[in-house]
Amino acid sequence: MSQVESGRWKAEGGMEKAESGMEKAEGGKRNAESGRWKAESGRWKAESGMEKAEGGKRKAEGGMAKAESGKRKVESGTRKAEGGMEKAESGTRKAEGGMEKAESGKRKVEGGRRNAERQTIGAIDAWATCIPPQEAQHWPDEFRHVFRRYGSIEKLTDGMQIETMVAEMDEAGVDIAVLSAFVYKDVQVTNEMVGAWVKQYPKKFVGCGTVDPRGKPMRVLDEIKRMVNDLGLIALRLEPYAYGDGIRGLPPTERAYWPLYAKCCELNVPVAIQVGHTGPLLPSEAGRPIYLDEVALAFPELKIIGAHLGQPWDEEMMILAWKHPNVYIDTSARPAKRWPPAFVEFARGWGQDKVLWATDYPLLPFKRCLDDVDALDLPFEAKRKLLRDNAKRVFGIA
Repeated sequence: MSQVESGRWKAEGGMEKAESGMEKAEGGKRNAESGRWKAESGRWKAESGMEKAEGGKRKAEGGMAKAESGKRKVESGTRKAEGGMEKAESGTRKAEGGMEKAESGKRKVEGGRRNAERQTIGAIDAWATCIPPQEAQHWPDEFRHVFRRYGSIEKLTDGMQIETMVAEMDEAGVDIAVLSAFVYKDVQVTNEMVGAWVKQYPKKFVGCGTVDPRGKPMRVLDEIKRMVNDLGLIALRLEPYAYGDGIRGLPPTERAYWPLYAKCCELNVPVAIQVGHTGPLLPSEAGRPIYLDEVALAFPELKIIGAHLGQPWDEEMMILAWKHPNVYIDTSARPAKRWPPAFVEFARGWGQDKVLWATDYPLLPFKRCLDDVDALDLPFEAKRKLLRDNAKRVFGIA
């Protein structure tokens, strides 16, 4: 019995062990099934993640495509804007070009009007000189100084022929010049030379002679008579700075001049006297316009022309011309661009009957001096008096 029961117990123990093994096997199966489900779930999640990643990639690519399209649109817009700016700039340039053409046309019309006025008026230059080459080589240093300041050193030291002077007059629109003699040291443009040029070009020149008042009075008076009656000259030119010792000139109130004034009254010859500071390195004191006050009072019959404007005493010169019926001013060596405003008003208005246009050629060119007068835009009547009528009246030019 005991062996049977022991066997039964062993069999029951084995069965229990078998059942326990089967339970473990079933648990393992369940665990395996659960692992498979977990793996399947992981695979599904992985596939879902891949699909999402692929969708993100597609979205990113779509965004990049949109960005690239936007970039192209911006670039296209930029090119269009640049094209528009180029067109605008081109339009601006065309407009500016049109304005320049219009302004150029306006200047041409204005220039044509001024040229027509010049031809209509026929300017008379009240103070000009021809310096032939043989005389131009003798200029002393005190004169070369001012030639450099005016920028005309080459023209003055090379000299010119009378034909050159006539051609420049014609080109600028100068009808007549009062052609002056000039004698200083070795520069000898004599009364005879001027008389010969006047005979050569009677329609272009009238002559103005010169004398040295320091000479013997009767010899000086004979020369004035000869230059008028024999050479056909119509005026006398005097330069007080030249009749001294280089430090002090000879003021026009000195007794040496008085016989000259009387002879010029007798012959009805105007006297042109340099006034104002000298350009050459020579004394200026004798050029004070106030000296002419005494001369005009003593000789009311004498036509007196204060040449070179009288600066820096131009106000004094203007008052003298306004005060005395026989006193006038010429503008030689003073281009209108440099006239003081008060003198411009004098020429425009209250002194328009007393101003004679002049250049001091070849120190200043004819054209420049006329251009400067044009730029003043004077009333035509005042301009005509300045450029022609006053000179005709004072010099007695037919």
